[in-house]
Amino acid sequence: MLKNFQSFSQSKFSTSDRPSLQAGFTLLEAALGALLLAAFSLMLLAISSIVLRGLEDGRDESTVAAQALLFDKSLRKVCSRVQIPFWQGDFRLQLNAAAFSCNYLDGFADAAFELKQLEAAVQLLENGTVQNFQAVSLVRIRLLLDSDIVKGLIFEYRIHDRDFSTSALFSGYSLRMHDDV
Repeated sequence: MLKNFQSFSQSKFSTSDRPSLQAGFTLLEAALGALLLAAFSLMLLAISSIVLRGLEDGRDESTVAAQALLFDKSLRKVCSRVQIPFWQGDFRLQLNAAAFSCNYLDGFADAAFELKQLEAAVQLLENGTVQNFQAVSLVRIRLLLDSDIVKGLIFEYRIHDRDFSTSALFSGYSLRMHDDV
């Protein structure tokens, strides 16, 4: 019986039935596979860095555009509240390097709005309310004239090294009159 067991175990586990050692990968094949995997990984890394840089640039662009839109809307809103009397004799614009003021807010000679250039922002003061616009710097403010009549203001400003301009009309004037501005 022992002989039968030995012959059975030898036939079951004979070396002729085992896969040969030659069936595995050679060192050269393994090195080429690792090289291809590394090259593919580097391509994915380069592509992902380009995509991330593009996303970051897009986010910066949208932040600047949102800041410009908010500042533009605020300037137009406050200028549309200026009601200059027809004689314009008491209308005052005060402009210096650090601040700007315009009277006749809501038609009152003593009511005014002011723009002040702070260190890293522009501050808009309007009837006791204060709005700060970060990263905005005023470049220039000009009068919007039509036949020597002041119709509004042109604000030129910079946000994150990008130049913007807003033409804002005073109350009672149609924007269609100044589409060329």
